[in-house]
Amino acid sequence: MRPAITVIKESPMWRNILSCLWLGALSLASGAVWAAASPVGHVTLAVGEASRVSSTGRREALKLGDPLQEQDRIITGSDALLMIVFTDQGRLALRPDTELVIRSYRVDPSGADTKLDFDLVRGTVRQISGQAARVQPERYRLNTPVAAIGVRGTDFLAKTSGQSVETYVHEGMIVLQPPASECMGGAGGCVIWASQSAGNAGQYLQVLSGGQVQRANATSEDVERLFGIRVSMAHPKDTATQEAAGGRARAVDAVGHGGPDLMRPGADAINIASIAVGVQPPGGGDGGGSSALPTSLVWGRYSDPLQLPFTLTQSYAEASNGRHGTVGEISQYALWRANPRGQLDASVRGQVDFQLAASEAFYQQGSSLQAMRMSNASLRADFDQARFATQFQLKGGQAPGIMVNATGRINDEGLFLSLTPDQRLAGAFSLNAKEAGYFFNITGAQGQYQGITLWNAK
Repeated sequence: MRPAITVIKESPMWRNILSCLWLGALSLASGAVWAAASPVGHVTLAVGEASRVSSTGRREALKLGDPLQEQDRIITGSDALLMIVFTDQGRLALRPDTELVIRSYRVDPSGADTKLDFDLVRGTVRQISGQAARVQPERYRLNTPVAAIGVRGTDFLAKTSGQSVETYVHEGMIVLQPPASECMGGAGGCVIWASQSAGNAGQYLQVLSGGQVQRANATSEDVERLFGIRVSMAHPKDTATQEAAGGRARAVDAVGHGGPDLMRPGADAINIASIAVGVQPPGGGDGGGSSALPTSLVWGRYSDPLQLPFTLTQSYAEASNGRHGTVGEISQYALWRANPRGQLDASVRGQVDFQLAASEAFYQQGSSLQAMRMSNASLRADFDQARFATQFQLKGGQAPGIMVNATGRINDEGLFLSLTPDQRLAGAFSLNAKEAGYFFNITGAQGQYQGITLWNAK
């Protein structure tokens, strides 16, 4: 269900005064000749099927660590998640059923020939500007079939089906203009159809073919439903913590600060009056936990620990030391796996059952969070068939309990994913298949269930 939309007529000032300020500057750099001698970026997260079509027409599957060049066409399947980090630390996350072309990614230290140009043919992306776009935002452009998007040091979401483009700004500002083909020498110049900034907190914007602008208020749940991407949330700065007996439970009245991140948190505000979430410890009762936590797989956070209700996560420095990220929630946390990167060991065959070692889960409804307990948990991997199946039950306080079942594919790197309209579950196995971990995000009738798990092979 989409949020209620109110059509707003944009100010004529935008149309008459601002003409081609964003797209025109990009064309100034188009005459430079560049050689694709080195990659413009690398794949830092690959779940599900994704492929690249090069400028020569060669098509190949994308995997973690693959380099990308200008003119590469990136295509994600119906169950795929992909993240790219560019040479200037710009980040681009692609959701399922997305097609994007890297037209240009040229970073000139002098600034004269910088050009950052993408075509979003279809699907959904989250873009976080790198250094080049923050210094020279006029050199960035995301083209869609409906409109072109320019930035001002920005973190934003964009989605297009060919008939409209939908946007949500998490940080900074964007402007939407007619497609480049309609701006070159056309009568009336290159007008700005709409602008949107993080100052318009909680506002979703849609531009229809022809330039009609529609805006609506959108909650974080609306944003996730519309774009399939959960944005991190900033909180008040005062903090209070208390240790709870029997585990590392934390009561958090408010949260603040920021730390190293992968897709930087922005400025969505939520008032959390009280959070109480604790680790379900190893050997933890009806969860059927084993005696020790995995060591090849660990959960690590990108942001300050008080930005997350999870206490099972390690710091970025601890988790990333000797490991690489696999799956996770953008800008919040990831499951880090011990090096080396690569495919599952050749000896990994047949069916393997896993026992829950530890878990954390909570239920969010509006501004309140309720700790949940995972029980009756099982995880089975069939490596011959490249399939997995898991199930568990969540209970906690006054929150509605649920039973969860998920199945899906395992790729040759040991990553696995189950994706439905109301449920996301993604994880990884250690390369020897002795350990596993996954996170889940489930939309209930009135709220969201989230959690992270760690498992040991039986």
